[in-house]
Amino acid sequence: MALEDTLTPSIEDINRLLESDFVSEESGYALLPGPMAYVQSRKFFPGCTAQMFKWWFIWHPAESERYTLWFPYAHVSNPCVHHQRLCDESLSFEERLYGNTFCASEYVGDRLMHLHIDFQQPASLGLNTDLYREAKIDGSVSALMSLADHPEVPVSLMVHLFKEVPGGMYLTSRYWVGAHPSMARFPGAEKAASLLKENGFGEAELETLAYEFAVHDMCEFNHLASFLPDLYREFGTPRPETTAIKPEKLQGLMARKDQRCVPGQTPLISREVNSSMSCSTVSCSVNSRYQQKPKIISSSNSRLVSLGSSPLLMAFSTSFLGISLLRSMN
Repeated sequence: MALEDTLTPSIEDINRLLESDFVSEESGYALLPGPMAYVQSRKFFPGCTAQMFKWWFIWHPAESERYTLWFPYAHVSNPCVHHQRLCDESLSFEERLYGNTFCASEYVGDRLMHLHIDFQQPASLGLNTDLYREAKIDGSVSALMSLADHPEVPVSLMVHLFKEVPGGMYLTSRYWVGAHPSMARFPGAEKAASLLKENGFGEAELETLAYEFAVHDMCEFNHLASFLPDLYREFGTPRPETTAIKPEKLQGLMARKDQRCVPGQTPLISREVNSSMSCSTVSCSVNSRYQQKPKIISSSNSRLVSLGSSPLLMAFSTSFLGISLLRSMN
């Protein structure tokens, strides 16, 4: 996309997302001066509420099995550092998530990345509290990201703002990965450029990463939108009983049709299943990724993505596979 249609990670620019008259392309990517990878998107979640979206961020980190539902060909695991706090129902969503870190292992393109995602209050990232309130934003799952082996160096700012609208919910997202003067407001960010270069992210690689992040974002959030309301209705409220599933039953279910596991690999059962919304379930060791890159279509200075006949389409054709698996455990 054209540079004039992008935003920088500056405080001034990120607050434009809160302006009622702000207009932008819904999806696209670019390489910003710095260099910095840039991705933007806006997605509609039909039938979804803010409560459902918040619940997902509390519910899914408990086990890798849940995380892989989100993007079967790319997500591996996403444990939470302060898991007990995340599951503390006496706290608000913000108290449970902000100041907490998810340790994500996921494929972005063909690269397995190990990331620390440090969720923070919107104001800590530079979003204006008054504008945020006036925009009637229902919530934020925005964060600073770092490479897992260098958690003290934020290499990325990720902004996700969600808002209920008639018929569902809109999610507005922005990603910035790399170096930019405005990132200096975050301690350690001045080391991002050299650290990324040491890890093989030069200018060309960052442009490729922008493309891969755009595809990843499109796939994971469109896929989540397709099943989240049904998943929430099934598991989003506590149940009085706890049902344990026999390992042999789970393995039988997995053997039927599990696109997420390496062929020939047996899922590893870590503990019994709790069918409620609490943070305990089965774990399947996963090391899978999508194998074919989508094609780029150029149109009106924007980059659109065509999945073509990619194996990734199978993830969408089996949208409810994971939900059916969880339901059959009861």
